[in-house]
Amino acid sequence: MEKVRDVWIKKQTSKKRIIEMAPACSCDACNHACQFSSGIMTKNDVDRLAKHLHMTKQDVKDKHLEKVHIYNKIFHRPKLERKDNKPFGKCTFFQDKVGCKIHSAKPLHCKIAMNCKDYGEQLNTWFYLNHIVDGNDPEAIRQWAVYLKTHPTIPGGTLKDLVPNQAHLKKILNYEILK
Repeated sequence: MEKVRDVWIKKQTSKKRIIEMAPACSCDACNHACQFSSGIMTKNDVDRLAKHLHMTKQDVKDKHLEKVHIYNKIFHRPKLERKDNKPFGKCTFFQDKVGCKIHSAKPLHCKIAMNCKDYGEQLNTWFYLNHIVDGNDPEAIRQWAVYLKTHPTIPGGTLKDLVPNQAHLKKILNYEILK
């Protein structure tokens, strides 16, 4: 799929600027998302949450987080309260009529997941490109290629941007390079 036209968020946009574009929000659209999933956490998010909860990182991981395998890596996210063995559920830190119980220490992904904004998908793509997809991991590149078949990207997020050497990219996509 082609790049989104008229984008103003790029892979190289600074984290500071991204946070400015995603001001604190407690609208129903954001709260709705928290009832079905939780954000992927960066290492800094885990550190900040542990400090906020006055717990060790390991205790936070054991009590409040679950592992998620995405783009050939393992990340943490707040546990989901699943019902009836469904793959989705409410974020463990979301409370009805209150909202996010860790709002001041919430993960970066949660802070910028502004699906109520017309540029929400761009913010999410920025997060994935800067924190999830590893351009040096052939399997992550193949998975990103699948994503790009049905989703737009932002400047800096094409396969050619992530793997500039076209011969190398071709080998990755043809499974000639596995690791």
